[in-house]
Amino acid sequence: LQMAGVPNPFFLSYSVTDKELLEVKAVLGAVVYSKLTPRFRNISVKPLVGDYRTTNVVNFSNDFTSSRASAENNESQIRRDFWIATDAAYKEAAAIYRQKTASGRSGSNFPDFLKTKPFVRLNTNYDTLSFDQEGWELKTKELSAIFLEYPEIVSSSVSYKTSNTYYYHFNTEGTKFVQPAGLSVLTITASIKDGDGQTHKDKIEYIASSDKYLPEMRSVKESVRKLAASLKETAEATDITEYYSGPVLFEDQALLKLFMENLVMKNGIIAKRDNINLNSGASRITKIDKSLVSRIGKKIIDQKITIKDISNNYELDRFKI
Repeated sequence: LQMAGVPNPFFLSYSVTDKELLEVKAVLGAVVYSKLTPRFRNISVKPLVGDYRTTNVVNFSNDFTSSRASAENNESQIRRDFWIATDAAYKEAAAIYRQKTASGRSGSNFPDFLKTKPFVRLNTNYDTLSFDQEGWELKTKELSAIFLEYPEIVSSSVSYKTSNTYYYHFNTEGTKFVQPAGLSVLTITASIKDGDGQTHKDKIEYIASSDKYLPEMRSVKESVRKLAASLKETAEATDITEYYSGPVLFEDQALLKLFMENLVMKNGIIAKRDNINLNSGASRITKIDKSLVSRIGKKIIDQKITIKDISNNYELDRFKI
């Protein structure tokens, strides 16, 4: 890899993702979508040109060049796929590096990257999930048919998704890992309208590493009926018109959503480098709104919310947790 006037890459990172997927969706007792996707392969290449202080990277959120590759384990074909991907990624990196260095601005007073100790983990112990497409078509039909008992529900669906994924990663610093992962997700959604025409939505979602860790159908059916009954109660509930100021108790999924939106999602405890926009002819910094970088030393969640770490507690209000 070499281009006139541009340094050779000092760092190369390669990632491979092999995946196979099953998706099934049913509505009111009928399957509306069912697809088994055979194993496919994506490869990602990240070359760094320059040095650790100033590289070709201008978008610190997404700096990989990804492409599809042959799913067959043919060494010659895999080498060819990687070479084509690497060549394209290096040419793109070289062009961006020239623009970035010519602008005279890297966007910060600290290096783009820091060299770290290699990380090695080769996990090959994995029970490959077997896909039961016909079985889940029957189950999703059975679960979605429950909503036929609740004509007030204006929209509902039951979706199931499962996958086998194998992650492979290697870079020139010596980091390498192999990590297989299974995933099974069962999602039930429903919505209802109240007397004023306002729509109320709710959902149940079960996430597990395989089907054997999902709850039994009997338990899921009970949860679906509770979901429908809860939506019906919500639609019939009397609106609170007077002003209220006081404590609010969040439970189950509501607590999870509150925590995710305030602490984990894009406005939470996630620090991002400011990106550099080279498309305007001159380098300028594209600010990341609400980045943690600009909020160091400040409260990072809503002022009305207080979170306490009780992860070392084994009891709460005399209940074992």
